[in-house]
Amino acid sequence: MVSAFKASSHSCSPGRWVANGCLIAAGLALAYVVKWHYSRADAAALRWVLTPTAAIVELLSGLQFTFEPGAGYVNREALFTIAPSCAGVNFMIAAFLTLFLGLYRRTTTVAGGIGRWVCSAAVAYVAAVLTNALRIALALMIPSHEIASSWVTAAQAHRIEGIVVYVVCLYWLYVAGRAVAVRGGLRNA
Repeated sequence: MVSAFKASSHSCSPGRWVANGCLIAAGLALAYVVKWHYSRADAAALRWVLTPTAAIVELLSGLQFTFEPGAGYVNREALFTIAPSCAGVNFMIAAFLTLFLGLYRRTTTVAGGIGRWVCSAAVAYVAAVLTNALRIALALMIPSHEIASSWVTAAQAHRIEGIVVYVVCLYWLYVAGRAVAVRGGLRNA
């Protein structure tokens, strides 16, 4: 028991706590900066996430979208716009924090923490684009006005569909991230 405590206390040295605290603070700062940028950005400033999302929606739906400054990606025949408000950036932030903070306790070295930070950001971006494209393609296939009733408006149905897709995808993203971390031996990274 004493030898187990000594082995684990090495990884909890004051220097390591400071380094881990700095990495966590950097992750939270990244989330804040992205959220700050997103809250002020127009369609042109969000092309880094809107363009790949629109491309995947086109593949899934067969519809063509055209970029219109100020609006986003528009398909006039379907009366649908992939606008800044549905860019999926909030999901990306949630995915990053879920992966980075949710798996961070498995990191025992600064290099492992930096690697986890970078991988979490990259995976969160890809997951956000794919999840958001899926959400939009589903919205195009199942128009919310068909779901609308006296209990739910079309806008509420669209919002509920988005929440369900986001929650399910966020759950599976965490499960997959945890499986990769455990199978890849990242507990000691």
